[in-house]
Amino acid sequence: MITAVSHAETAAPLAALLPARRGQAWKVGPAPYGISPNAATSSITDGRRALIVVEQAGLIEVYADRPDTFPVIPYATVDTTGPDPVAALAARVLRIVLPALDQEAAAELHYARGRDAAFSARAGDLQEVGFALIDQGAAVDVVEGVAGPGLMWTTDQGAA
Repeated sequence: MITAVSHAETAAPLAALLPARRGQAWKVGPAPYGISPNAATSSITDGRRALIVVEQAGLIEVYADRPDTFPVIPYATVDTTGPDPVAALAARVLRIVLPALDQEAAAELHYARGRDAAFSARAGDLQEVGFALIDQGAAVDVVEGVAGPGLMWTTDQGAA
């Protein structure tokens, strides 16, 4: 097993930028294994999902930590020389990584317990997101689509 030589310095700032889910904030810890030799590596988790943050050769990479699977390709990568690499990485994690992991979890639930269970779980997750948007001043409406429930919201600046 390859072990991490040090913790990724960007893991804590990244975790601080990611929203809590079901009251569970993201926590930083040691990575369960190293992805790349001699790379600073940490794990962040919100209790349901785990990500591995790797810093090497001027890049910050985020991998999904799934049971029984060794990650090979990062879900998101940013160059450390950018204006705010942690914010850029957080934006990619929010737009790409977390939705992909949620979609995988929904597909597994759909396969195991059926379509109604998957829609019900999605509605619960969207309810949490909806209340977070309301707390930020947005007007939120629930919409039904082919893929199940969804949210539409507007802010003072218009439609989001």
